Amino acid sequence: MESSSTQNPLEPGESLKRPPPDVATTNAAHPPQPILPGDSAVTKAEKVERHGAHEGGVGSVGSPAKRMKLETSEQSNHATSTSTSTSTSTSSTHQDPRDSRDRRKGEAPIKQEYLIPSSEMAAYRASRGAVPDDDEQESRVHCGHQDRDLRDSRDSRRGGRGGRGGRNDRGRGGQKGGQNKDRSFGSSRDALPLCSSRATYDEFSHPDCPFGDGCKFEHDLRKYLKEGRREDLTLLAKCPIWENKGSCHLGWKCRFVGTHSEEQDLGNGRMEMVLHRDPERMEASADAEVEDGADVVNVVPKQAKIELSRNKTEIAPKTEKYLKYLNSIHEDRENGAPGESAAHKDRKLKDSTNSQFTPSNQQEESESKKDVVDPEIAKPSEPTESTKPTKQEPSADETAVKGDENAAEEPKDNVEEDPKDEVEKDSKVKIESQSDIQENRARYVEPPLIASEKRRIHYGPETPILAPLTTQGNLPFRRLCVELGAQVTWSEMAMGMPLVQGQKGEWALMKAHASEMTPPRYTPTEVIAGYDNASDFKFGAQISAHKPWIASKATEVITNLCPKLRAVDLNCGCPIDLVCRQGAGSALLDSASKLEKMLRGMNYVSGEVPITVKIRMGTKDKAPTADKLVKRLVLGGYESYERGEGPAGVAAITLHGRSKQQRYTRQADWEYISDIAALIKSINKGRDHVADTTKEADARDLANNGHVYFVGNGDCYSHVDYQNHIEQDKVDAVMVGRGALIKPWIFEEIEAGQYLDKSSTERLAYVEKFARYGLETWGTDEIGIGTTRRFLLEWLSFAHRYVPIGLLEHLPPQMNERPPAYKGRDEMETLMASDNYRDWIKISEMFLGKAHPNFSFIPKHKSNSYEMEAEG
Repeated sequence: MESSSTQNPLEPGESLKRPPPDVATTNAAHPPQPILPGDSAVTKAEKVERHGAHEGGVGSVGSPAKRMKLETSEQSNHATSTSTSTSTSTSSTHQDPRDSRDRRKGEAPIKQEYLIPSSEMAAYRASRGAVPDDDEQESRVHCGHQDRDLRDSRDSRRGGRGGRGGRNDRGRGGQKGGQNKDRSFGSSRDALPLCSSRATYDEFSHPDCPFGDGCKFEHDLRKYLKEGRREDLTLLAKCPIWENKGSCHLGWKCRFVGTHSEEQDLGNGRMEMVLHRDPERMEASADAEVEDGADVVNVVPKQAKIELSRNKTEIAPKTEKYLKYLNSIHEDRENGAPGESAAHKDRKLKDSTNSQFTPSNQQEESESKKDVVDPEIAKPSEPTESTKPTKQEPSADETAVKGDENAAEEPKDNVEEDPKDEVEKDSKVKIESQSDIQENRARYVEPPLIASEKRRIHYGPETPILAPLTTQGNLPFRRLCVELGAQVTWSEMAMGMPLVQGQKGEWALMKAHASEMTPPRYTPTEVIAGYDNASDFKFGAQISAHKPWIASKATEVITNLCPKLRAVDLNCGCPIDLVCRQGAGSALLDSASKLEKMLRGMNYVSGEVPITVKIRMGTKDKAPTADKLVKRLVLGGYESYERGEGPAGVAAITLHGRSKQQRYTRQADWEYISDIAALIKSINKGRDHVADTTKEADARDLANNGHVYFVGNGDCYSHVDYQNHIEQDKVDAVMVGRGALIKPWIFEEIEAGQYLDKSSTERLAYVEKFARYGLETWGTDEIGIGTTRRFLLEWLSFAHRYVPIGLLEHLPPQMNERPPAYKGRDEMETLMASDNYRDWIKISEMFLGKAHPNFSFIPKHKSNSYEMEAEG
């Protein structure tokens, strides 16, 4: 009988034959294995020759780039039947891998009862209306070649680069990136826009429109309510803005206007549409800006932004003086400054600083406070008590001479002077002294605070930090995280130049909720000298800049216009090509001297607000440079010691355990973070044991009494991760980024010290809170609802990745693990786990009503992308 043959994968022209059944083989010891799509040609040939083609082998659903193999019990039984051995080892080899396997790398261990069998997969995807599979393109993505949308208006702000046909696309063989660029969100507007002269007034009590008949907006209120807008929303009992403020500044445009308006009978057969107002609530919220809803702080006046855009006034006087100092250093370096010694350079910056901010006679004024007579009052010919020599015992000759002089002057002493002359003389001196003092006070300017004089901050295990999140780190999401236990929050990364230019969109990032103005939790194990928890805040601002003057100016205008800030953080970790090409973000990691100048300038102009910095391991994989950079930031570079400047004075350093090239792929390197934590602790302790005091940093240049806090960042997804990083890696605190986007209640888990298995009902309640907070922030009109919906969908693009704890076989969960297709414990849990953005829109419609016909949403990251970018 001729044995069956199979085509040889190596040589298609030849065939492979199995040994006859009567020939002894080693099948009992080496049972047949299924041919996987990922096997090499050699491996396939060896398996066919030994065991024959395995037609019932394990297949993979979808793209081979994912290797998500869904095995059914029928396939496992078929594989067992093809084996020629019935030994125990063989049977155990062919049981369902989901029952006995160890944790498979890259795949979330879902319990088998929740998995969707491959036979039902097609029907399941059809019922969900799955979007086209782009996983193959995702597998090709190289992080170093991705461009990134920054936020709202930045989706199209590329400066001619990084978009289609830009530098980033050259030489890539037409490969598509892992992000959808140039996204558009359609339009969410009324069909008939209502004129502002009618929007917030009663029907018959409105002012005249300044444009008259030439106005292009609708003036007929009843026509607008009937034809110009969509119907009212009934998902909420009342308008969220009206509930907080007693009136809605959007008036008739509000989609909840039916809850705060009515039609009144005027008694003469006429009916008037009127808006309700609550005087008590309006008075309570009178201090809040109208356009920003209730409980919003750091609201910059419109006029201030206009002045910044027109550059009418000197917006950053401290920065100008600091830049003059930097220019003088550059000129000295070019000229060589051969006669200038190190001792003369010492404290040059601070001496020049004080001389520029202090009038020339300030020293005399301060010394005069110790004496009865002000030295500024007296004329040069009139000695004062402070200028008289100390009394000494005169010699005999001096006594004789003085005696003769006194005798000669006796007649003059006996002459009586007119008392009126003395009064006039005293009053004249007093008038001159008062004018001099007032003039001196008018010329006095407070010198800038140095690092040791700034407000002190604290980081500890009790202060989990929400990372600065681009796009998703908006005010409603931060407000939700604060309610769930976040102790420190950061704004989205704001670009320095648009801030200096007064751009409205960038300044909107500085707004914070009142809950972020409360002090963070403070339970120290030892007393921290100088730290006042009551005056501390949760909210800080993060900026990005590529030049020292931009960083300094942005910091000065921020601290002047937004005083309620915990700190100002300089972003040196953003890997976005658009940012790095300008020399900002992660590009600063390769310019240590420039970075040090930027931080020193920010410290110089920030007033009492401390300065912090966020960095990455380095710019290239397997070549970390953060250790050298951290030493420089804490101790100061050699150029700084030559000029006598000392350290840059940073209060805290945050390290993301990835390189710029790595972006968000692979695991964060917490071993390296642990090494840097040990380095900073040794530096903090080593200051007390410096042998060469000439190289010891001046205490005035050190923030937090010389203690630089160190924060770790990367892949924190549970309270177990958080505690391990605190206890084993010895960081002061941990910054949570994408983990908070996937499950905001991670802060509750950290505080409780246990996993929290949130039901779909609880998770949906968080979505409802976000929707309500979004309406309060962006408005309840058609435009505000569209904006709220857009940012809610941005959050759901991360939140759908959460796998409930009750569905997992093994703990702890890992952030970068992909779950196979599964069903939740109820229909809502299944819906919230969908990676189809159409299902996300369905969830948004539960609280925001039907989406506008012109609204569209394209996810920033393509489906199932698990290297999503969020924080820098």
